[in-house]
Amino acid sequence: MTLLGPEKFDNDHDYTEYLDAVDVPNDSWRRNINALCASDYGAVPDAVPTLVEGVRVCSAEESKQIDDAIFASTGIPSVAQRRKAQPVWLGFDVYFPDAIIKVAELSLIAQEQHHPGTPLHWDKTKSSDHYDALRRHMLDVAKGIPIDDDKVWHRTKVAWRAMAELQEECERQECDRVAATKDT
Repeated sequence: MTLLGPEKFDNDHDYTEYLDAVDVPNDSWRRNINALCASDYGAVPDAVPTLVEGVRVCSAEESKQIDDAIFASTGIPSVAQRRKAQPVWLGFDVYFPDAIIKVAELSLIAQEQHHPGTPLHWDKTKSSDHYDALRRHMLDVAKGIPIDDDKVWHRTKVAWRAMAELQEECERQECDRVAATKDT
């Protein structure tokens, strides 16, 4: 297992939680890890000893490779500066807390409609006409019908469809980006 250095975290509390999660045993080990990682933002000499069985401090290059792999697989930057450029909490969760809850509830309702009794997941084969469905729900709102037959607000369904279309566009763009890098 490769251990990330403290420079990967916004504050000491997050780093301590990380060390707890990866089960680094005690403060003396943590001080050694911090000292090794602190030099040059994780640039640790190649001859870094194993600090705990199966745990070692990663080099700057390994750390960058981990960052890149996380970003490539999740789209979520793992370096603090890049993460701060995407204010998910302040720019989304704080702006729209009630709307997010409504959309999440709709996801659960749709799950029970399409796959009753199974864990929540998005079955993208069920409906991909997001623009048409979004417009139909918008027309119902315009006609003065705020709530659909299943007791869910049409505006909630508009938001879900807009998010679904945006997510699928992001995935298409990522596929295009990956294909372009393979061609070069």
